[in-house]
Amino acid sequence: MKEKAPAQDGGFWSRLGSEVWSEVKQLVVVRQVGTSEPPLVPPPQAYFLRENLRLRLLNARLSLLVRDEAGYREDLRAADAWIRRYFDVRGKHTTDALAQLKQLSAASISFEMPTISESLDAVRGFTSRRTRTPG
Repeated sequence: MKEKAPAQDGGFWSRLGSEVWSEVKQLVVVRQVGTSEPPLVPPPQAYFLRENLRLRLLNARLSLLVRDEAGYREDLRAADAWIRRYFDVRGKHTTDALAQLKQLSAASISFEMPTISESLDAVRGFTSRRTRTPG
């Protein structure tokens, strides 16, 4: 009792069906929806995404210069969220950027304003040194 190959049992149509099915299986890839893959962004939108991210970081720098800690932290938080959502977090550049954002967020930018008496004492000290120094 000889066994025939499965492709020869049904003839031409069976072979054709199995070949088409194997080709279709190679074309279609089923992925789980629950994975955290970054969404694909078309190139024109990717340009605007990078520019908006750049503007957020520039706004954080301006907030730092005017000592607006709440604005600074909010801009860094938004930049972090955008990077985590739209960029590949496994890439080296992305992990470096996230580490820098974390470091910047951890830094304290609060400062203590001098009181008016401290300012007046500094002015008095300067004027007294200036009057003592012949010049």
